[in-house]
Amino acid sequence: MVSVPGRPSLGEAEAPSSPWKQAAPLCAAVVFAVVAWCAVREAEWAWLRPRRLGRALREQGLRGTAYRPLAGDAPLADRLAREARAWPPLPPGCHAVVPRAMPLFHHAMPSSYIDFRSQKRALTTTPVYVTLKTSP
Repeated sequence: MVSVPGRPSLGEAEAPSSPWKQAAPLCAAVVFAVVAWCAVREAEWAWLRPRRLGRALREQGLRGTAYRPLAGDAPLADRLAREARAWPPLPPGCHAVVPRAMPLFHHAMPSSYIDFRSQKRALTTTPVYVTLKTSP
């Protein structure tokens, strides 16, 4: 009987396959499922939740900037801070320091929200929007 390389002959038994070969597709499916789950959670954290929150704040009457993933209003804050530092010094006795000390907050007032990375922060100076909780 002529044996062909790579194939067992009729009388010989085929060697059992490795258990790792059989488990490889299952392991790949588990790894794929874990990576997909992590990707969905990251998309929820970095994109979907901040957009939903911004939409809800706009529906309540607060205005704000459009959502920018991960960076938020940081580029706007940097630009406003550079502009504030470029102004000439304040005259003695002047109390208008908010535009220089907190330019982003001054820009966002009177009733607005800012996008601090992936978190929204509501800002208001209107007493109607402020509710105080007191303990009994």
